[in-house]
Amino acid sequence: MADMSKHSAETQDYKSIAAAKRADLESRIPQEWRFETPITCTDDISNMTKHALNYLTTREADITENYTAGQLVERIARRDYSALEVAKAFGRRAVIAHQLTNCLSEILLSKAFEQAAELDAHLADTGTTVGSLHGLPVSLKDQFRVEGTETSMGFLGLLGNKETKESESHVVKALKEAGAVIFVKTNVPSGMMAVETNNNIVGYTSNAYNRNLSSGGSSGGEASLIASRGSLIGLGTDIGENFHIKVLEFPYNVSIDPFARRRQWSLRSQAFRRQTFLQESGQHSMWTPASEITLPSQPRMLILVNNQMEGQNIVPSVIGPIGHSPSDLGLMMKTLLSSKPWISDPNVISLPWRPDVTEEVSSQAADRKLKFGVMRWDGIVMPHPPIKRVLEETVIKLRSTGFEVVEWDPPSHSEAFDILFKVFTADSGQSIHSLLSLASEPPVPELALSYSTSASAALSALGLPMTINAYWDLQKKSTVFRERYFEYWNTTTASITATAGSNTTGVDAVIMPVAPSASVEKGEGKYFGYTGVGNVLDASVITVPAGTVDKGRDGKMERDMKGVGDMDRVIWESYDPEVFDGMPVGLQVMCRRLEEEKVLAIATELQRPGKLSNQTIIPLSNTPSLSLTMDTLPPIIQEALTFEKSNWVNGSVHDDVFYKLQPDSPTSPPGTPLKVEEDTDTAKYLLPPATAMSRFIYQSEDFQRSSVPAPQRVSGLVPQKRAMMDTPSLFGHKGPVATPLILKADGYVVVAPDYAGLGVSEAPSRQPVIHQYLAGPSHANDIVYAVHAAQRIFSDLSKDFVVIGHSQGGGATWTTAQRQSIKPVPGLLGVIAVSPVTTLMNQPEPLVSLIAAAICPGLASVNENVPLFDVVTEEGQQKLKTAETVGAGVAAGIPLLTGDSILKEHWMENKHFQSYHQVISNGGRKIGALLLAVDKTAKLFPSSHIEFFPLPGVSHVPALQTSQRLWME
Repeated sequence: MADMSKHSAETQDYKSIAAAKRADLESRIPQEWRFETPITCTDDISNMTKHALNYLTTREADITENYTAGQLVERIARRDYSALEVAKAFGRRAVIAHQLTNCLSEILLSKAFEQAAELDAHLADTGTTVGSLHGLPVSLKDQFRVEGTETSMGFLGLLGNKETKESESHVVKALKEAGAVIFVKTNVPSGMMAVETNNNIVGYTSNAYNRNLSSGGSSGGEASLIASRGSLIGLGTDIGENFHIKVLEFPYNVSIDPFARRRQWSLRSQAFRRQTFLQESGQHSMWTPASEITLPSQPRMLILVNNQMEGQNIVPSVIGPIGHSPSDLGLMMKTLLSSKPWISDPNVISLPWRPDVTEEVSSQAADRKLKFGVMRWDGIVMPHPPIKRVLEETVIKLRSTGFEVVEWDPPSHSEAFDILFKVFTADSGQSIHSLLSLASEPPVPELALSYSTSASAALSALGLPMTINAYWDLQKKSTVFRERYFEYWNTTTASITATAGSNTTGVDAVIMPVAPSASVEKGEGKYFGYTGVGNVLDASVITVPAGTVDKGRDGKMERDMKGVGDMDRVIWESYDPEVFDGMPVGLQVMCRRLEEEKVLAIATELQRPGKLSNQTIIPLSNTPSLSLTMDTLPPIIQEALTFEKSNWVNGSVHDDVFYKLQPDSPTSPPGTPLKVEEDTDTAKYLLPPATAMSRFIYQSEDFQRSSVPAPQRVSGLVPQKRAMMDTPSLFGHKGPVATPLILKADGYVVVAPDYAGLGVSEAPSRQPVIHQYLAGPSHANDIVYAVHAAQRIFSDLSKDFVVIGHSQGGGATWTTAQRQSIKPVPGLLGVIAVSPVTTLMNQPEPLVSLIAAAICPGLASVNENVPLFDVVTEEGQQKLKTAETVGAGVAAGIPLLTGDSILKEHWMENKHFQSYHQVISNGGRKIGALLLAVDKTAKLFPSSHIEFFPLPGVSHVPALQTSQRLWME
């Protein structure tokens, strides 16, 4: 392996230094992971986000493709995966991404594998994890100092010096202490002062969604890597454009650069609060689609982070996470802030993460009390047609679902752009050219665009460096601009009181474009004004994926070009629907200073399906929405939905704050109570007098041992007798329960759990909890762990209990009896299964197709490698999504999902479906205790305690009420 420490800029020309570094980088890629020949950027494989799947093993693909960062940490903690195999899976995918997009500046696999093995040993020895990121591979933008690596910032002259333990960035130390595995560093433009990522060392970084386009900058390498899922989460930095401009490159990532981040998540936080820590969800670059939270200029934890213009504080540089989901951004933010960076960094405010803000935003969103401003363009550069369309669609969705949206007309953003450019050129580019001169290297074209080709040329173009008095005047101008901007903000009086820790007047958030284009062709990046305003304001900004360019809908538009500025004209005329077709489109959500929690919570609410509206406000995918809206459904289904909703005594559970869990709270063992309301207001329910009721949420587990939260109710009279279990048999994602009142009347306590995915449809990680319809083993776990949780909360409950259920609930109780023969539960006296669902596929049409369609989402939830379209037709997928978004129950679900167009012709022959059906079905298995059974099981296991009670002349639905006295006695 080449030893770069022996190279000296004084003795070699810049090309040989660059060649040696590239050779060193290549030597760190395991031979078996290298491409024999480069893959050229042809039209048919220009999108490289999934190309790595052609080379990964099935297990590597599962690890890198199917989890959020939080979920993966949980899997490692449960030892489903080792930290070492996770590091190897992401290491392989990262170097594949690098060979396709040129996104890495340092490859640290040997050290990463060593660290991962140590983490595995620690878990094996102690049974505990090191921290909240235990075993999670984390990528870093090049400027972060990591022990044993070089920190070039894209300058050849800075190569040759390895970082030491003492020089390592504080934020890197905090990550390692939390258990993160640092495995790669990512490419940056020279000096990080360009909106495209290129330098003389690694070269140009392409957009993973289209390698003919830019990944943005300055975090373009991070954006491209995360878009390729070569990393789930990483850290970037921001000073004006880089976090947001990356967004245009990768879906569902949070990144830093406008052109790379359009499908990523990125979060910009406040300067002077968490600057060093904050680039949150995945690579964001202006043109790298992802979700990104960029926290503005607080030098928080920027200690020992290499940077340009150190000492400049008009628009300070900030650190933020880049990733694939808001929950991952939150995980990173909380982890870094939990290290109390303010103890070692005097620039960081002592302000821990505030979960109460998240809860408040969620409550306000449910009540439609959030108010938004929308800025359609900044008055300098007009957005391209797809940007305008996606923004308008978002506004329409917000207004149609009850949110107030006002047009945003603040002080001119041209002032902010002018401030930014003057900050960037305050020394007339002399520091940039001084660093270039260390190796006598020329500036790459993207850098020369702003700083000319030489120091003398920069002086000629930009004038003399700014005097101290001029710098002070610029600082004052920046302060005055912020004052005027927030004065305007305060005039947009909000309809509610703002969240805790927030201002009390003005809109809650502003929505605007990330950049005027979905991306740019290589060498054409020019404008970063849309994201720059957040830096000047030191605002909290998140970039979210919101759609994609569709050449069929986003053709060129006529525009009156009279009086249009030169930059506006050039960028407008650069739009080509054919070139940008399929590229992600991102939007920014901007809140005030120190409102990172709020902006992340708002973005989470906007993208949460089925919560704020009958459809997601900002789509969670870049595919066209398949769901129907309420007003386009057939009248019979509309009437059924109206009937179902008329039975919601207290409204939808999704509007009830009780069912919302603390975001990113630690996972607890099954049976653990997560939230308790001991004295529920029974006036809101149709219950007999003198009935007491409590509600609580507990930790359950599906049949794959994945932790899922589930809700339940406990009701009864005093004195309490045995605790009994009633399982509701509902189809849909609402969670009301009708418990047998006769049990309460006889003095029993009834514990009535909803199945996981009903009521609580989202885990603390903000990942959806899918209701695995008719998945008996999962439902049996829900029942058992509900009893455990109830007995923990109410110590005077008896230890003995009986389980009873009807229909789907009957199937769940049946599986509980089967579970009892494998995992005996003390105190279980017996199981009563009334009209139970057993063998699912032995039903006549159209019932069998209805059942099959309803269980398909559960199949997809346990095996994400199974495409839903292998079993369900496109129309069927549309109807399933509609059933979910409108909250269809039995009455609406049956007509909606009945018909011969739901499933594909040979759906029953699908091997994945057959395997899943075999696992979740009841019958033909040994049981523990069952009171109502069918002949097949009784004959197979004659020694089991089985009684069969036929009810002649009684149909499915009335069976529970008809048989009550029989089994009560």
